[in-house]
Amino acid sequence: MRFLAGFTLVESLVVVTIILVLLAAVLVNYRVGERNLSLNESAAILGQNLRKAEEMAMSAKEFQGIIPQGGYGINLKTGDDFYIIFADCNNNHQYNSTGNYCNGFPEKVGQIDLRKRSKIASLLSGTYLSVMNIVFIPPNPLIMISGTGTEAIINLSLKEDASAIRTVRVNKAGLIEAF
Repeated sequence: MRFLAGFTLVESLVVVTIILVLLAAVLVNYRVGERNLSLNESAAILGQNLRKAEEMAMSAKEFQGIIPQGGYGINLKTGDDFYIIFADCNNNHQYNSTGNYCNGFPEKVGQIDLRKRSKIASLLSGTYLSVMNIVFIPPNPLIMISGTGTEAIINLSLKEDASAIRTVRVNKAGLIEAF
């Protein structure tokens, strides 16, 4: 009596090859998903920090013992992987990296690093800018945006793939969108 149980070598190789192809496809998609998640998080956090600067201005939050005349803002530079939240103590609607305008202290409230792999790809407000300040001035609220446009468009991209872009938009009415 002869038993024909088991798999041949060819059948085993076909099954292993199929498993390897499926595993490779999953790993490639995992890396793409991880990069996109990092970019989405950067856009969402930038939107949250814009709202935070707006809330600090509207609530007249003290900074270094004074309430900044010009409110609070965010300073962005094309190509950087961070941005700065600042108190506009000298009411000039821009971030001053030097000088002690806030009771003898610099205007910098904090520096926020974008998620790994992300950078500020472009800044647009009427024209393309290399540096942009978005300042929220109490009590109205009044929003000052660098440039000539009525809204700020901030494009974030991956450092290694400039085609992957997320946009954060702020208009002078105070609407902040991240998409």
